[in-house]
Order: sequence, then structure tokens, then C-alpha cells
Amino acid sequence: MKTLLQEIEKLDYAVVGSQLKEDALEEICDVLIAANRPDIPEDMVYFLHKFNGISCGDGCIWGINEKHHTIYDIAAENLISKNSQPEALLLLGENTLTYIAWNQKSKKYVMIDKSTFEELHHFENLAEAISYILKIIR
Repeated sequence: MKTLLQEIEKLDYAVVGSQLKEDALEEICDVLIAANRPDIPEDMVYFLHKFNGISCGDGCIWGINEKHHTIYDIAAENLISKNSQPEALLLLGENTLTYIAWNQKSKKYVMIDKSTFEELHHFENLAEAISYILKIIR
């Protein structure tokens, strides 16, 4: 993960969210729990503290927008999606054709087809999933 964070810091064409405040994270966690969605995994929380969402090319890792829970906000995106497994899959980001998500049951990050919600691939860790979505080759 450390290497990925260093690579992201070098990107001159990425857009990142504003700094994450702890109370905003707690609020989002409460919203997800109330909506029977999985918790945000710890390594994703760590990433959000470094980069509260990032967009690069056609890839995007959602963040937490404490003022306007709209597009590119983890809670909002999960609440409005047509996720066929909302209690198991927490959507975390997307590109044109796929989502990346945390599968609470398998404890893995997965690539999900946007139209069918079929699991296409699982990643060994969050860094691999983020590298895929942002097209960062390591």
C-alpha cells in the first residue's frame, strides 16, 4: 500500500477529495450500518485519510463528502446503486464498466460487472484493486 500511495502522490493528473474529518467518517459508518451495508474495511479507512477519494482518467475511488452526500460519496453511491447483494458488497469505486467492492463475506476486494453485478475477479489487497481502477501499473 505504501508504494501505491507514493505513486498516487506523483500523479499530476489526479483529482483528490478534501481532507477527511473523523466525525464525517463516523457519520458515514452509522449510515451504512443503518442501511444494513458492510462496514468500510480498515485499509480503506486508512486510504481515505490519505486520499479522500480520487479520480484519474475514467477510474474513481469514492470518498466521503461530509457536506453533500451525492455522487462519488461512498454512502450515497451504495444507497442509490442497484446492488444485488447490498448486505455483502460495499461498493468503493468504479470505472466505465466495473465497480470495485469489498465483499464482506469473502473478506476480499472484488471487481464487479456494473450491469450484471457478477463478480469478475478478486484482488489480493486494496492496493491491487486501486491500481486496477486507476490504471496505475506497478
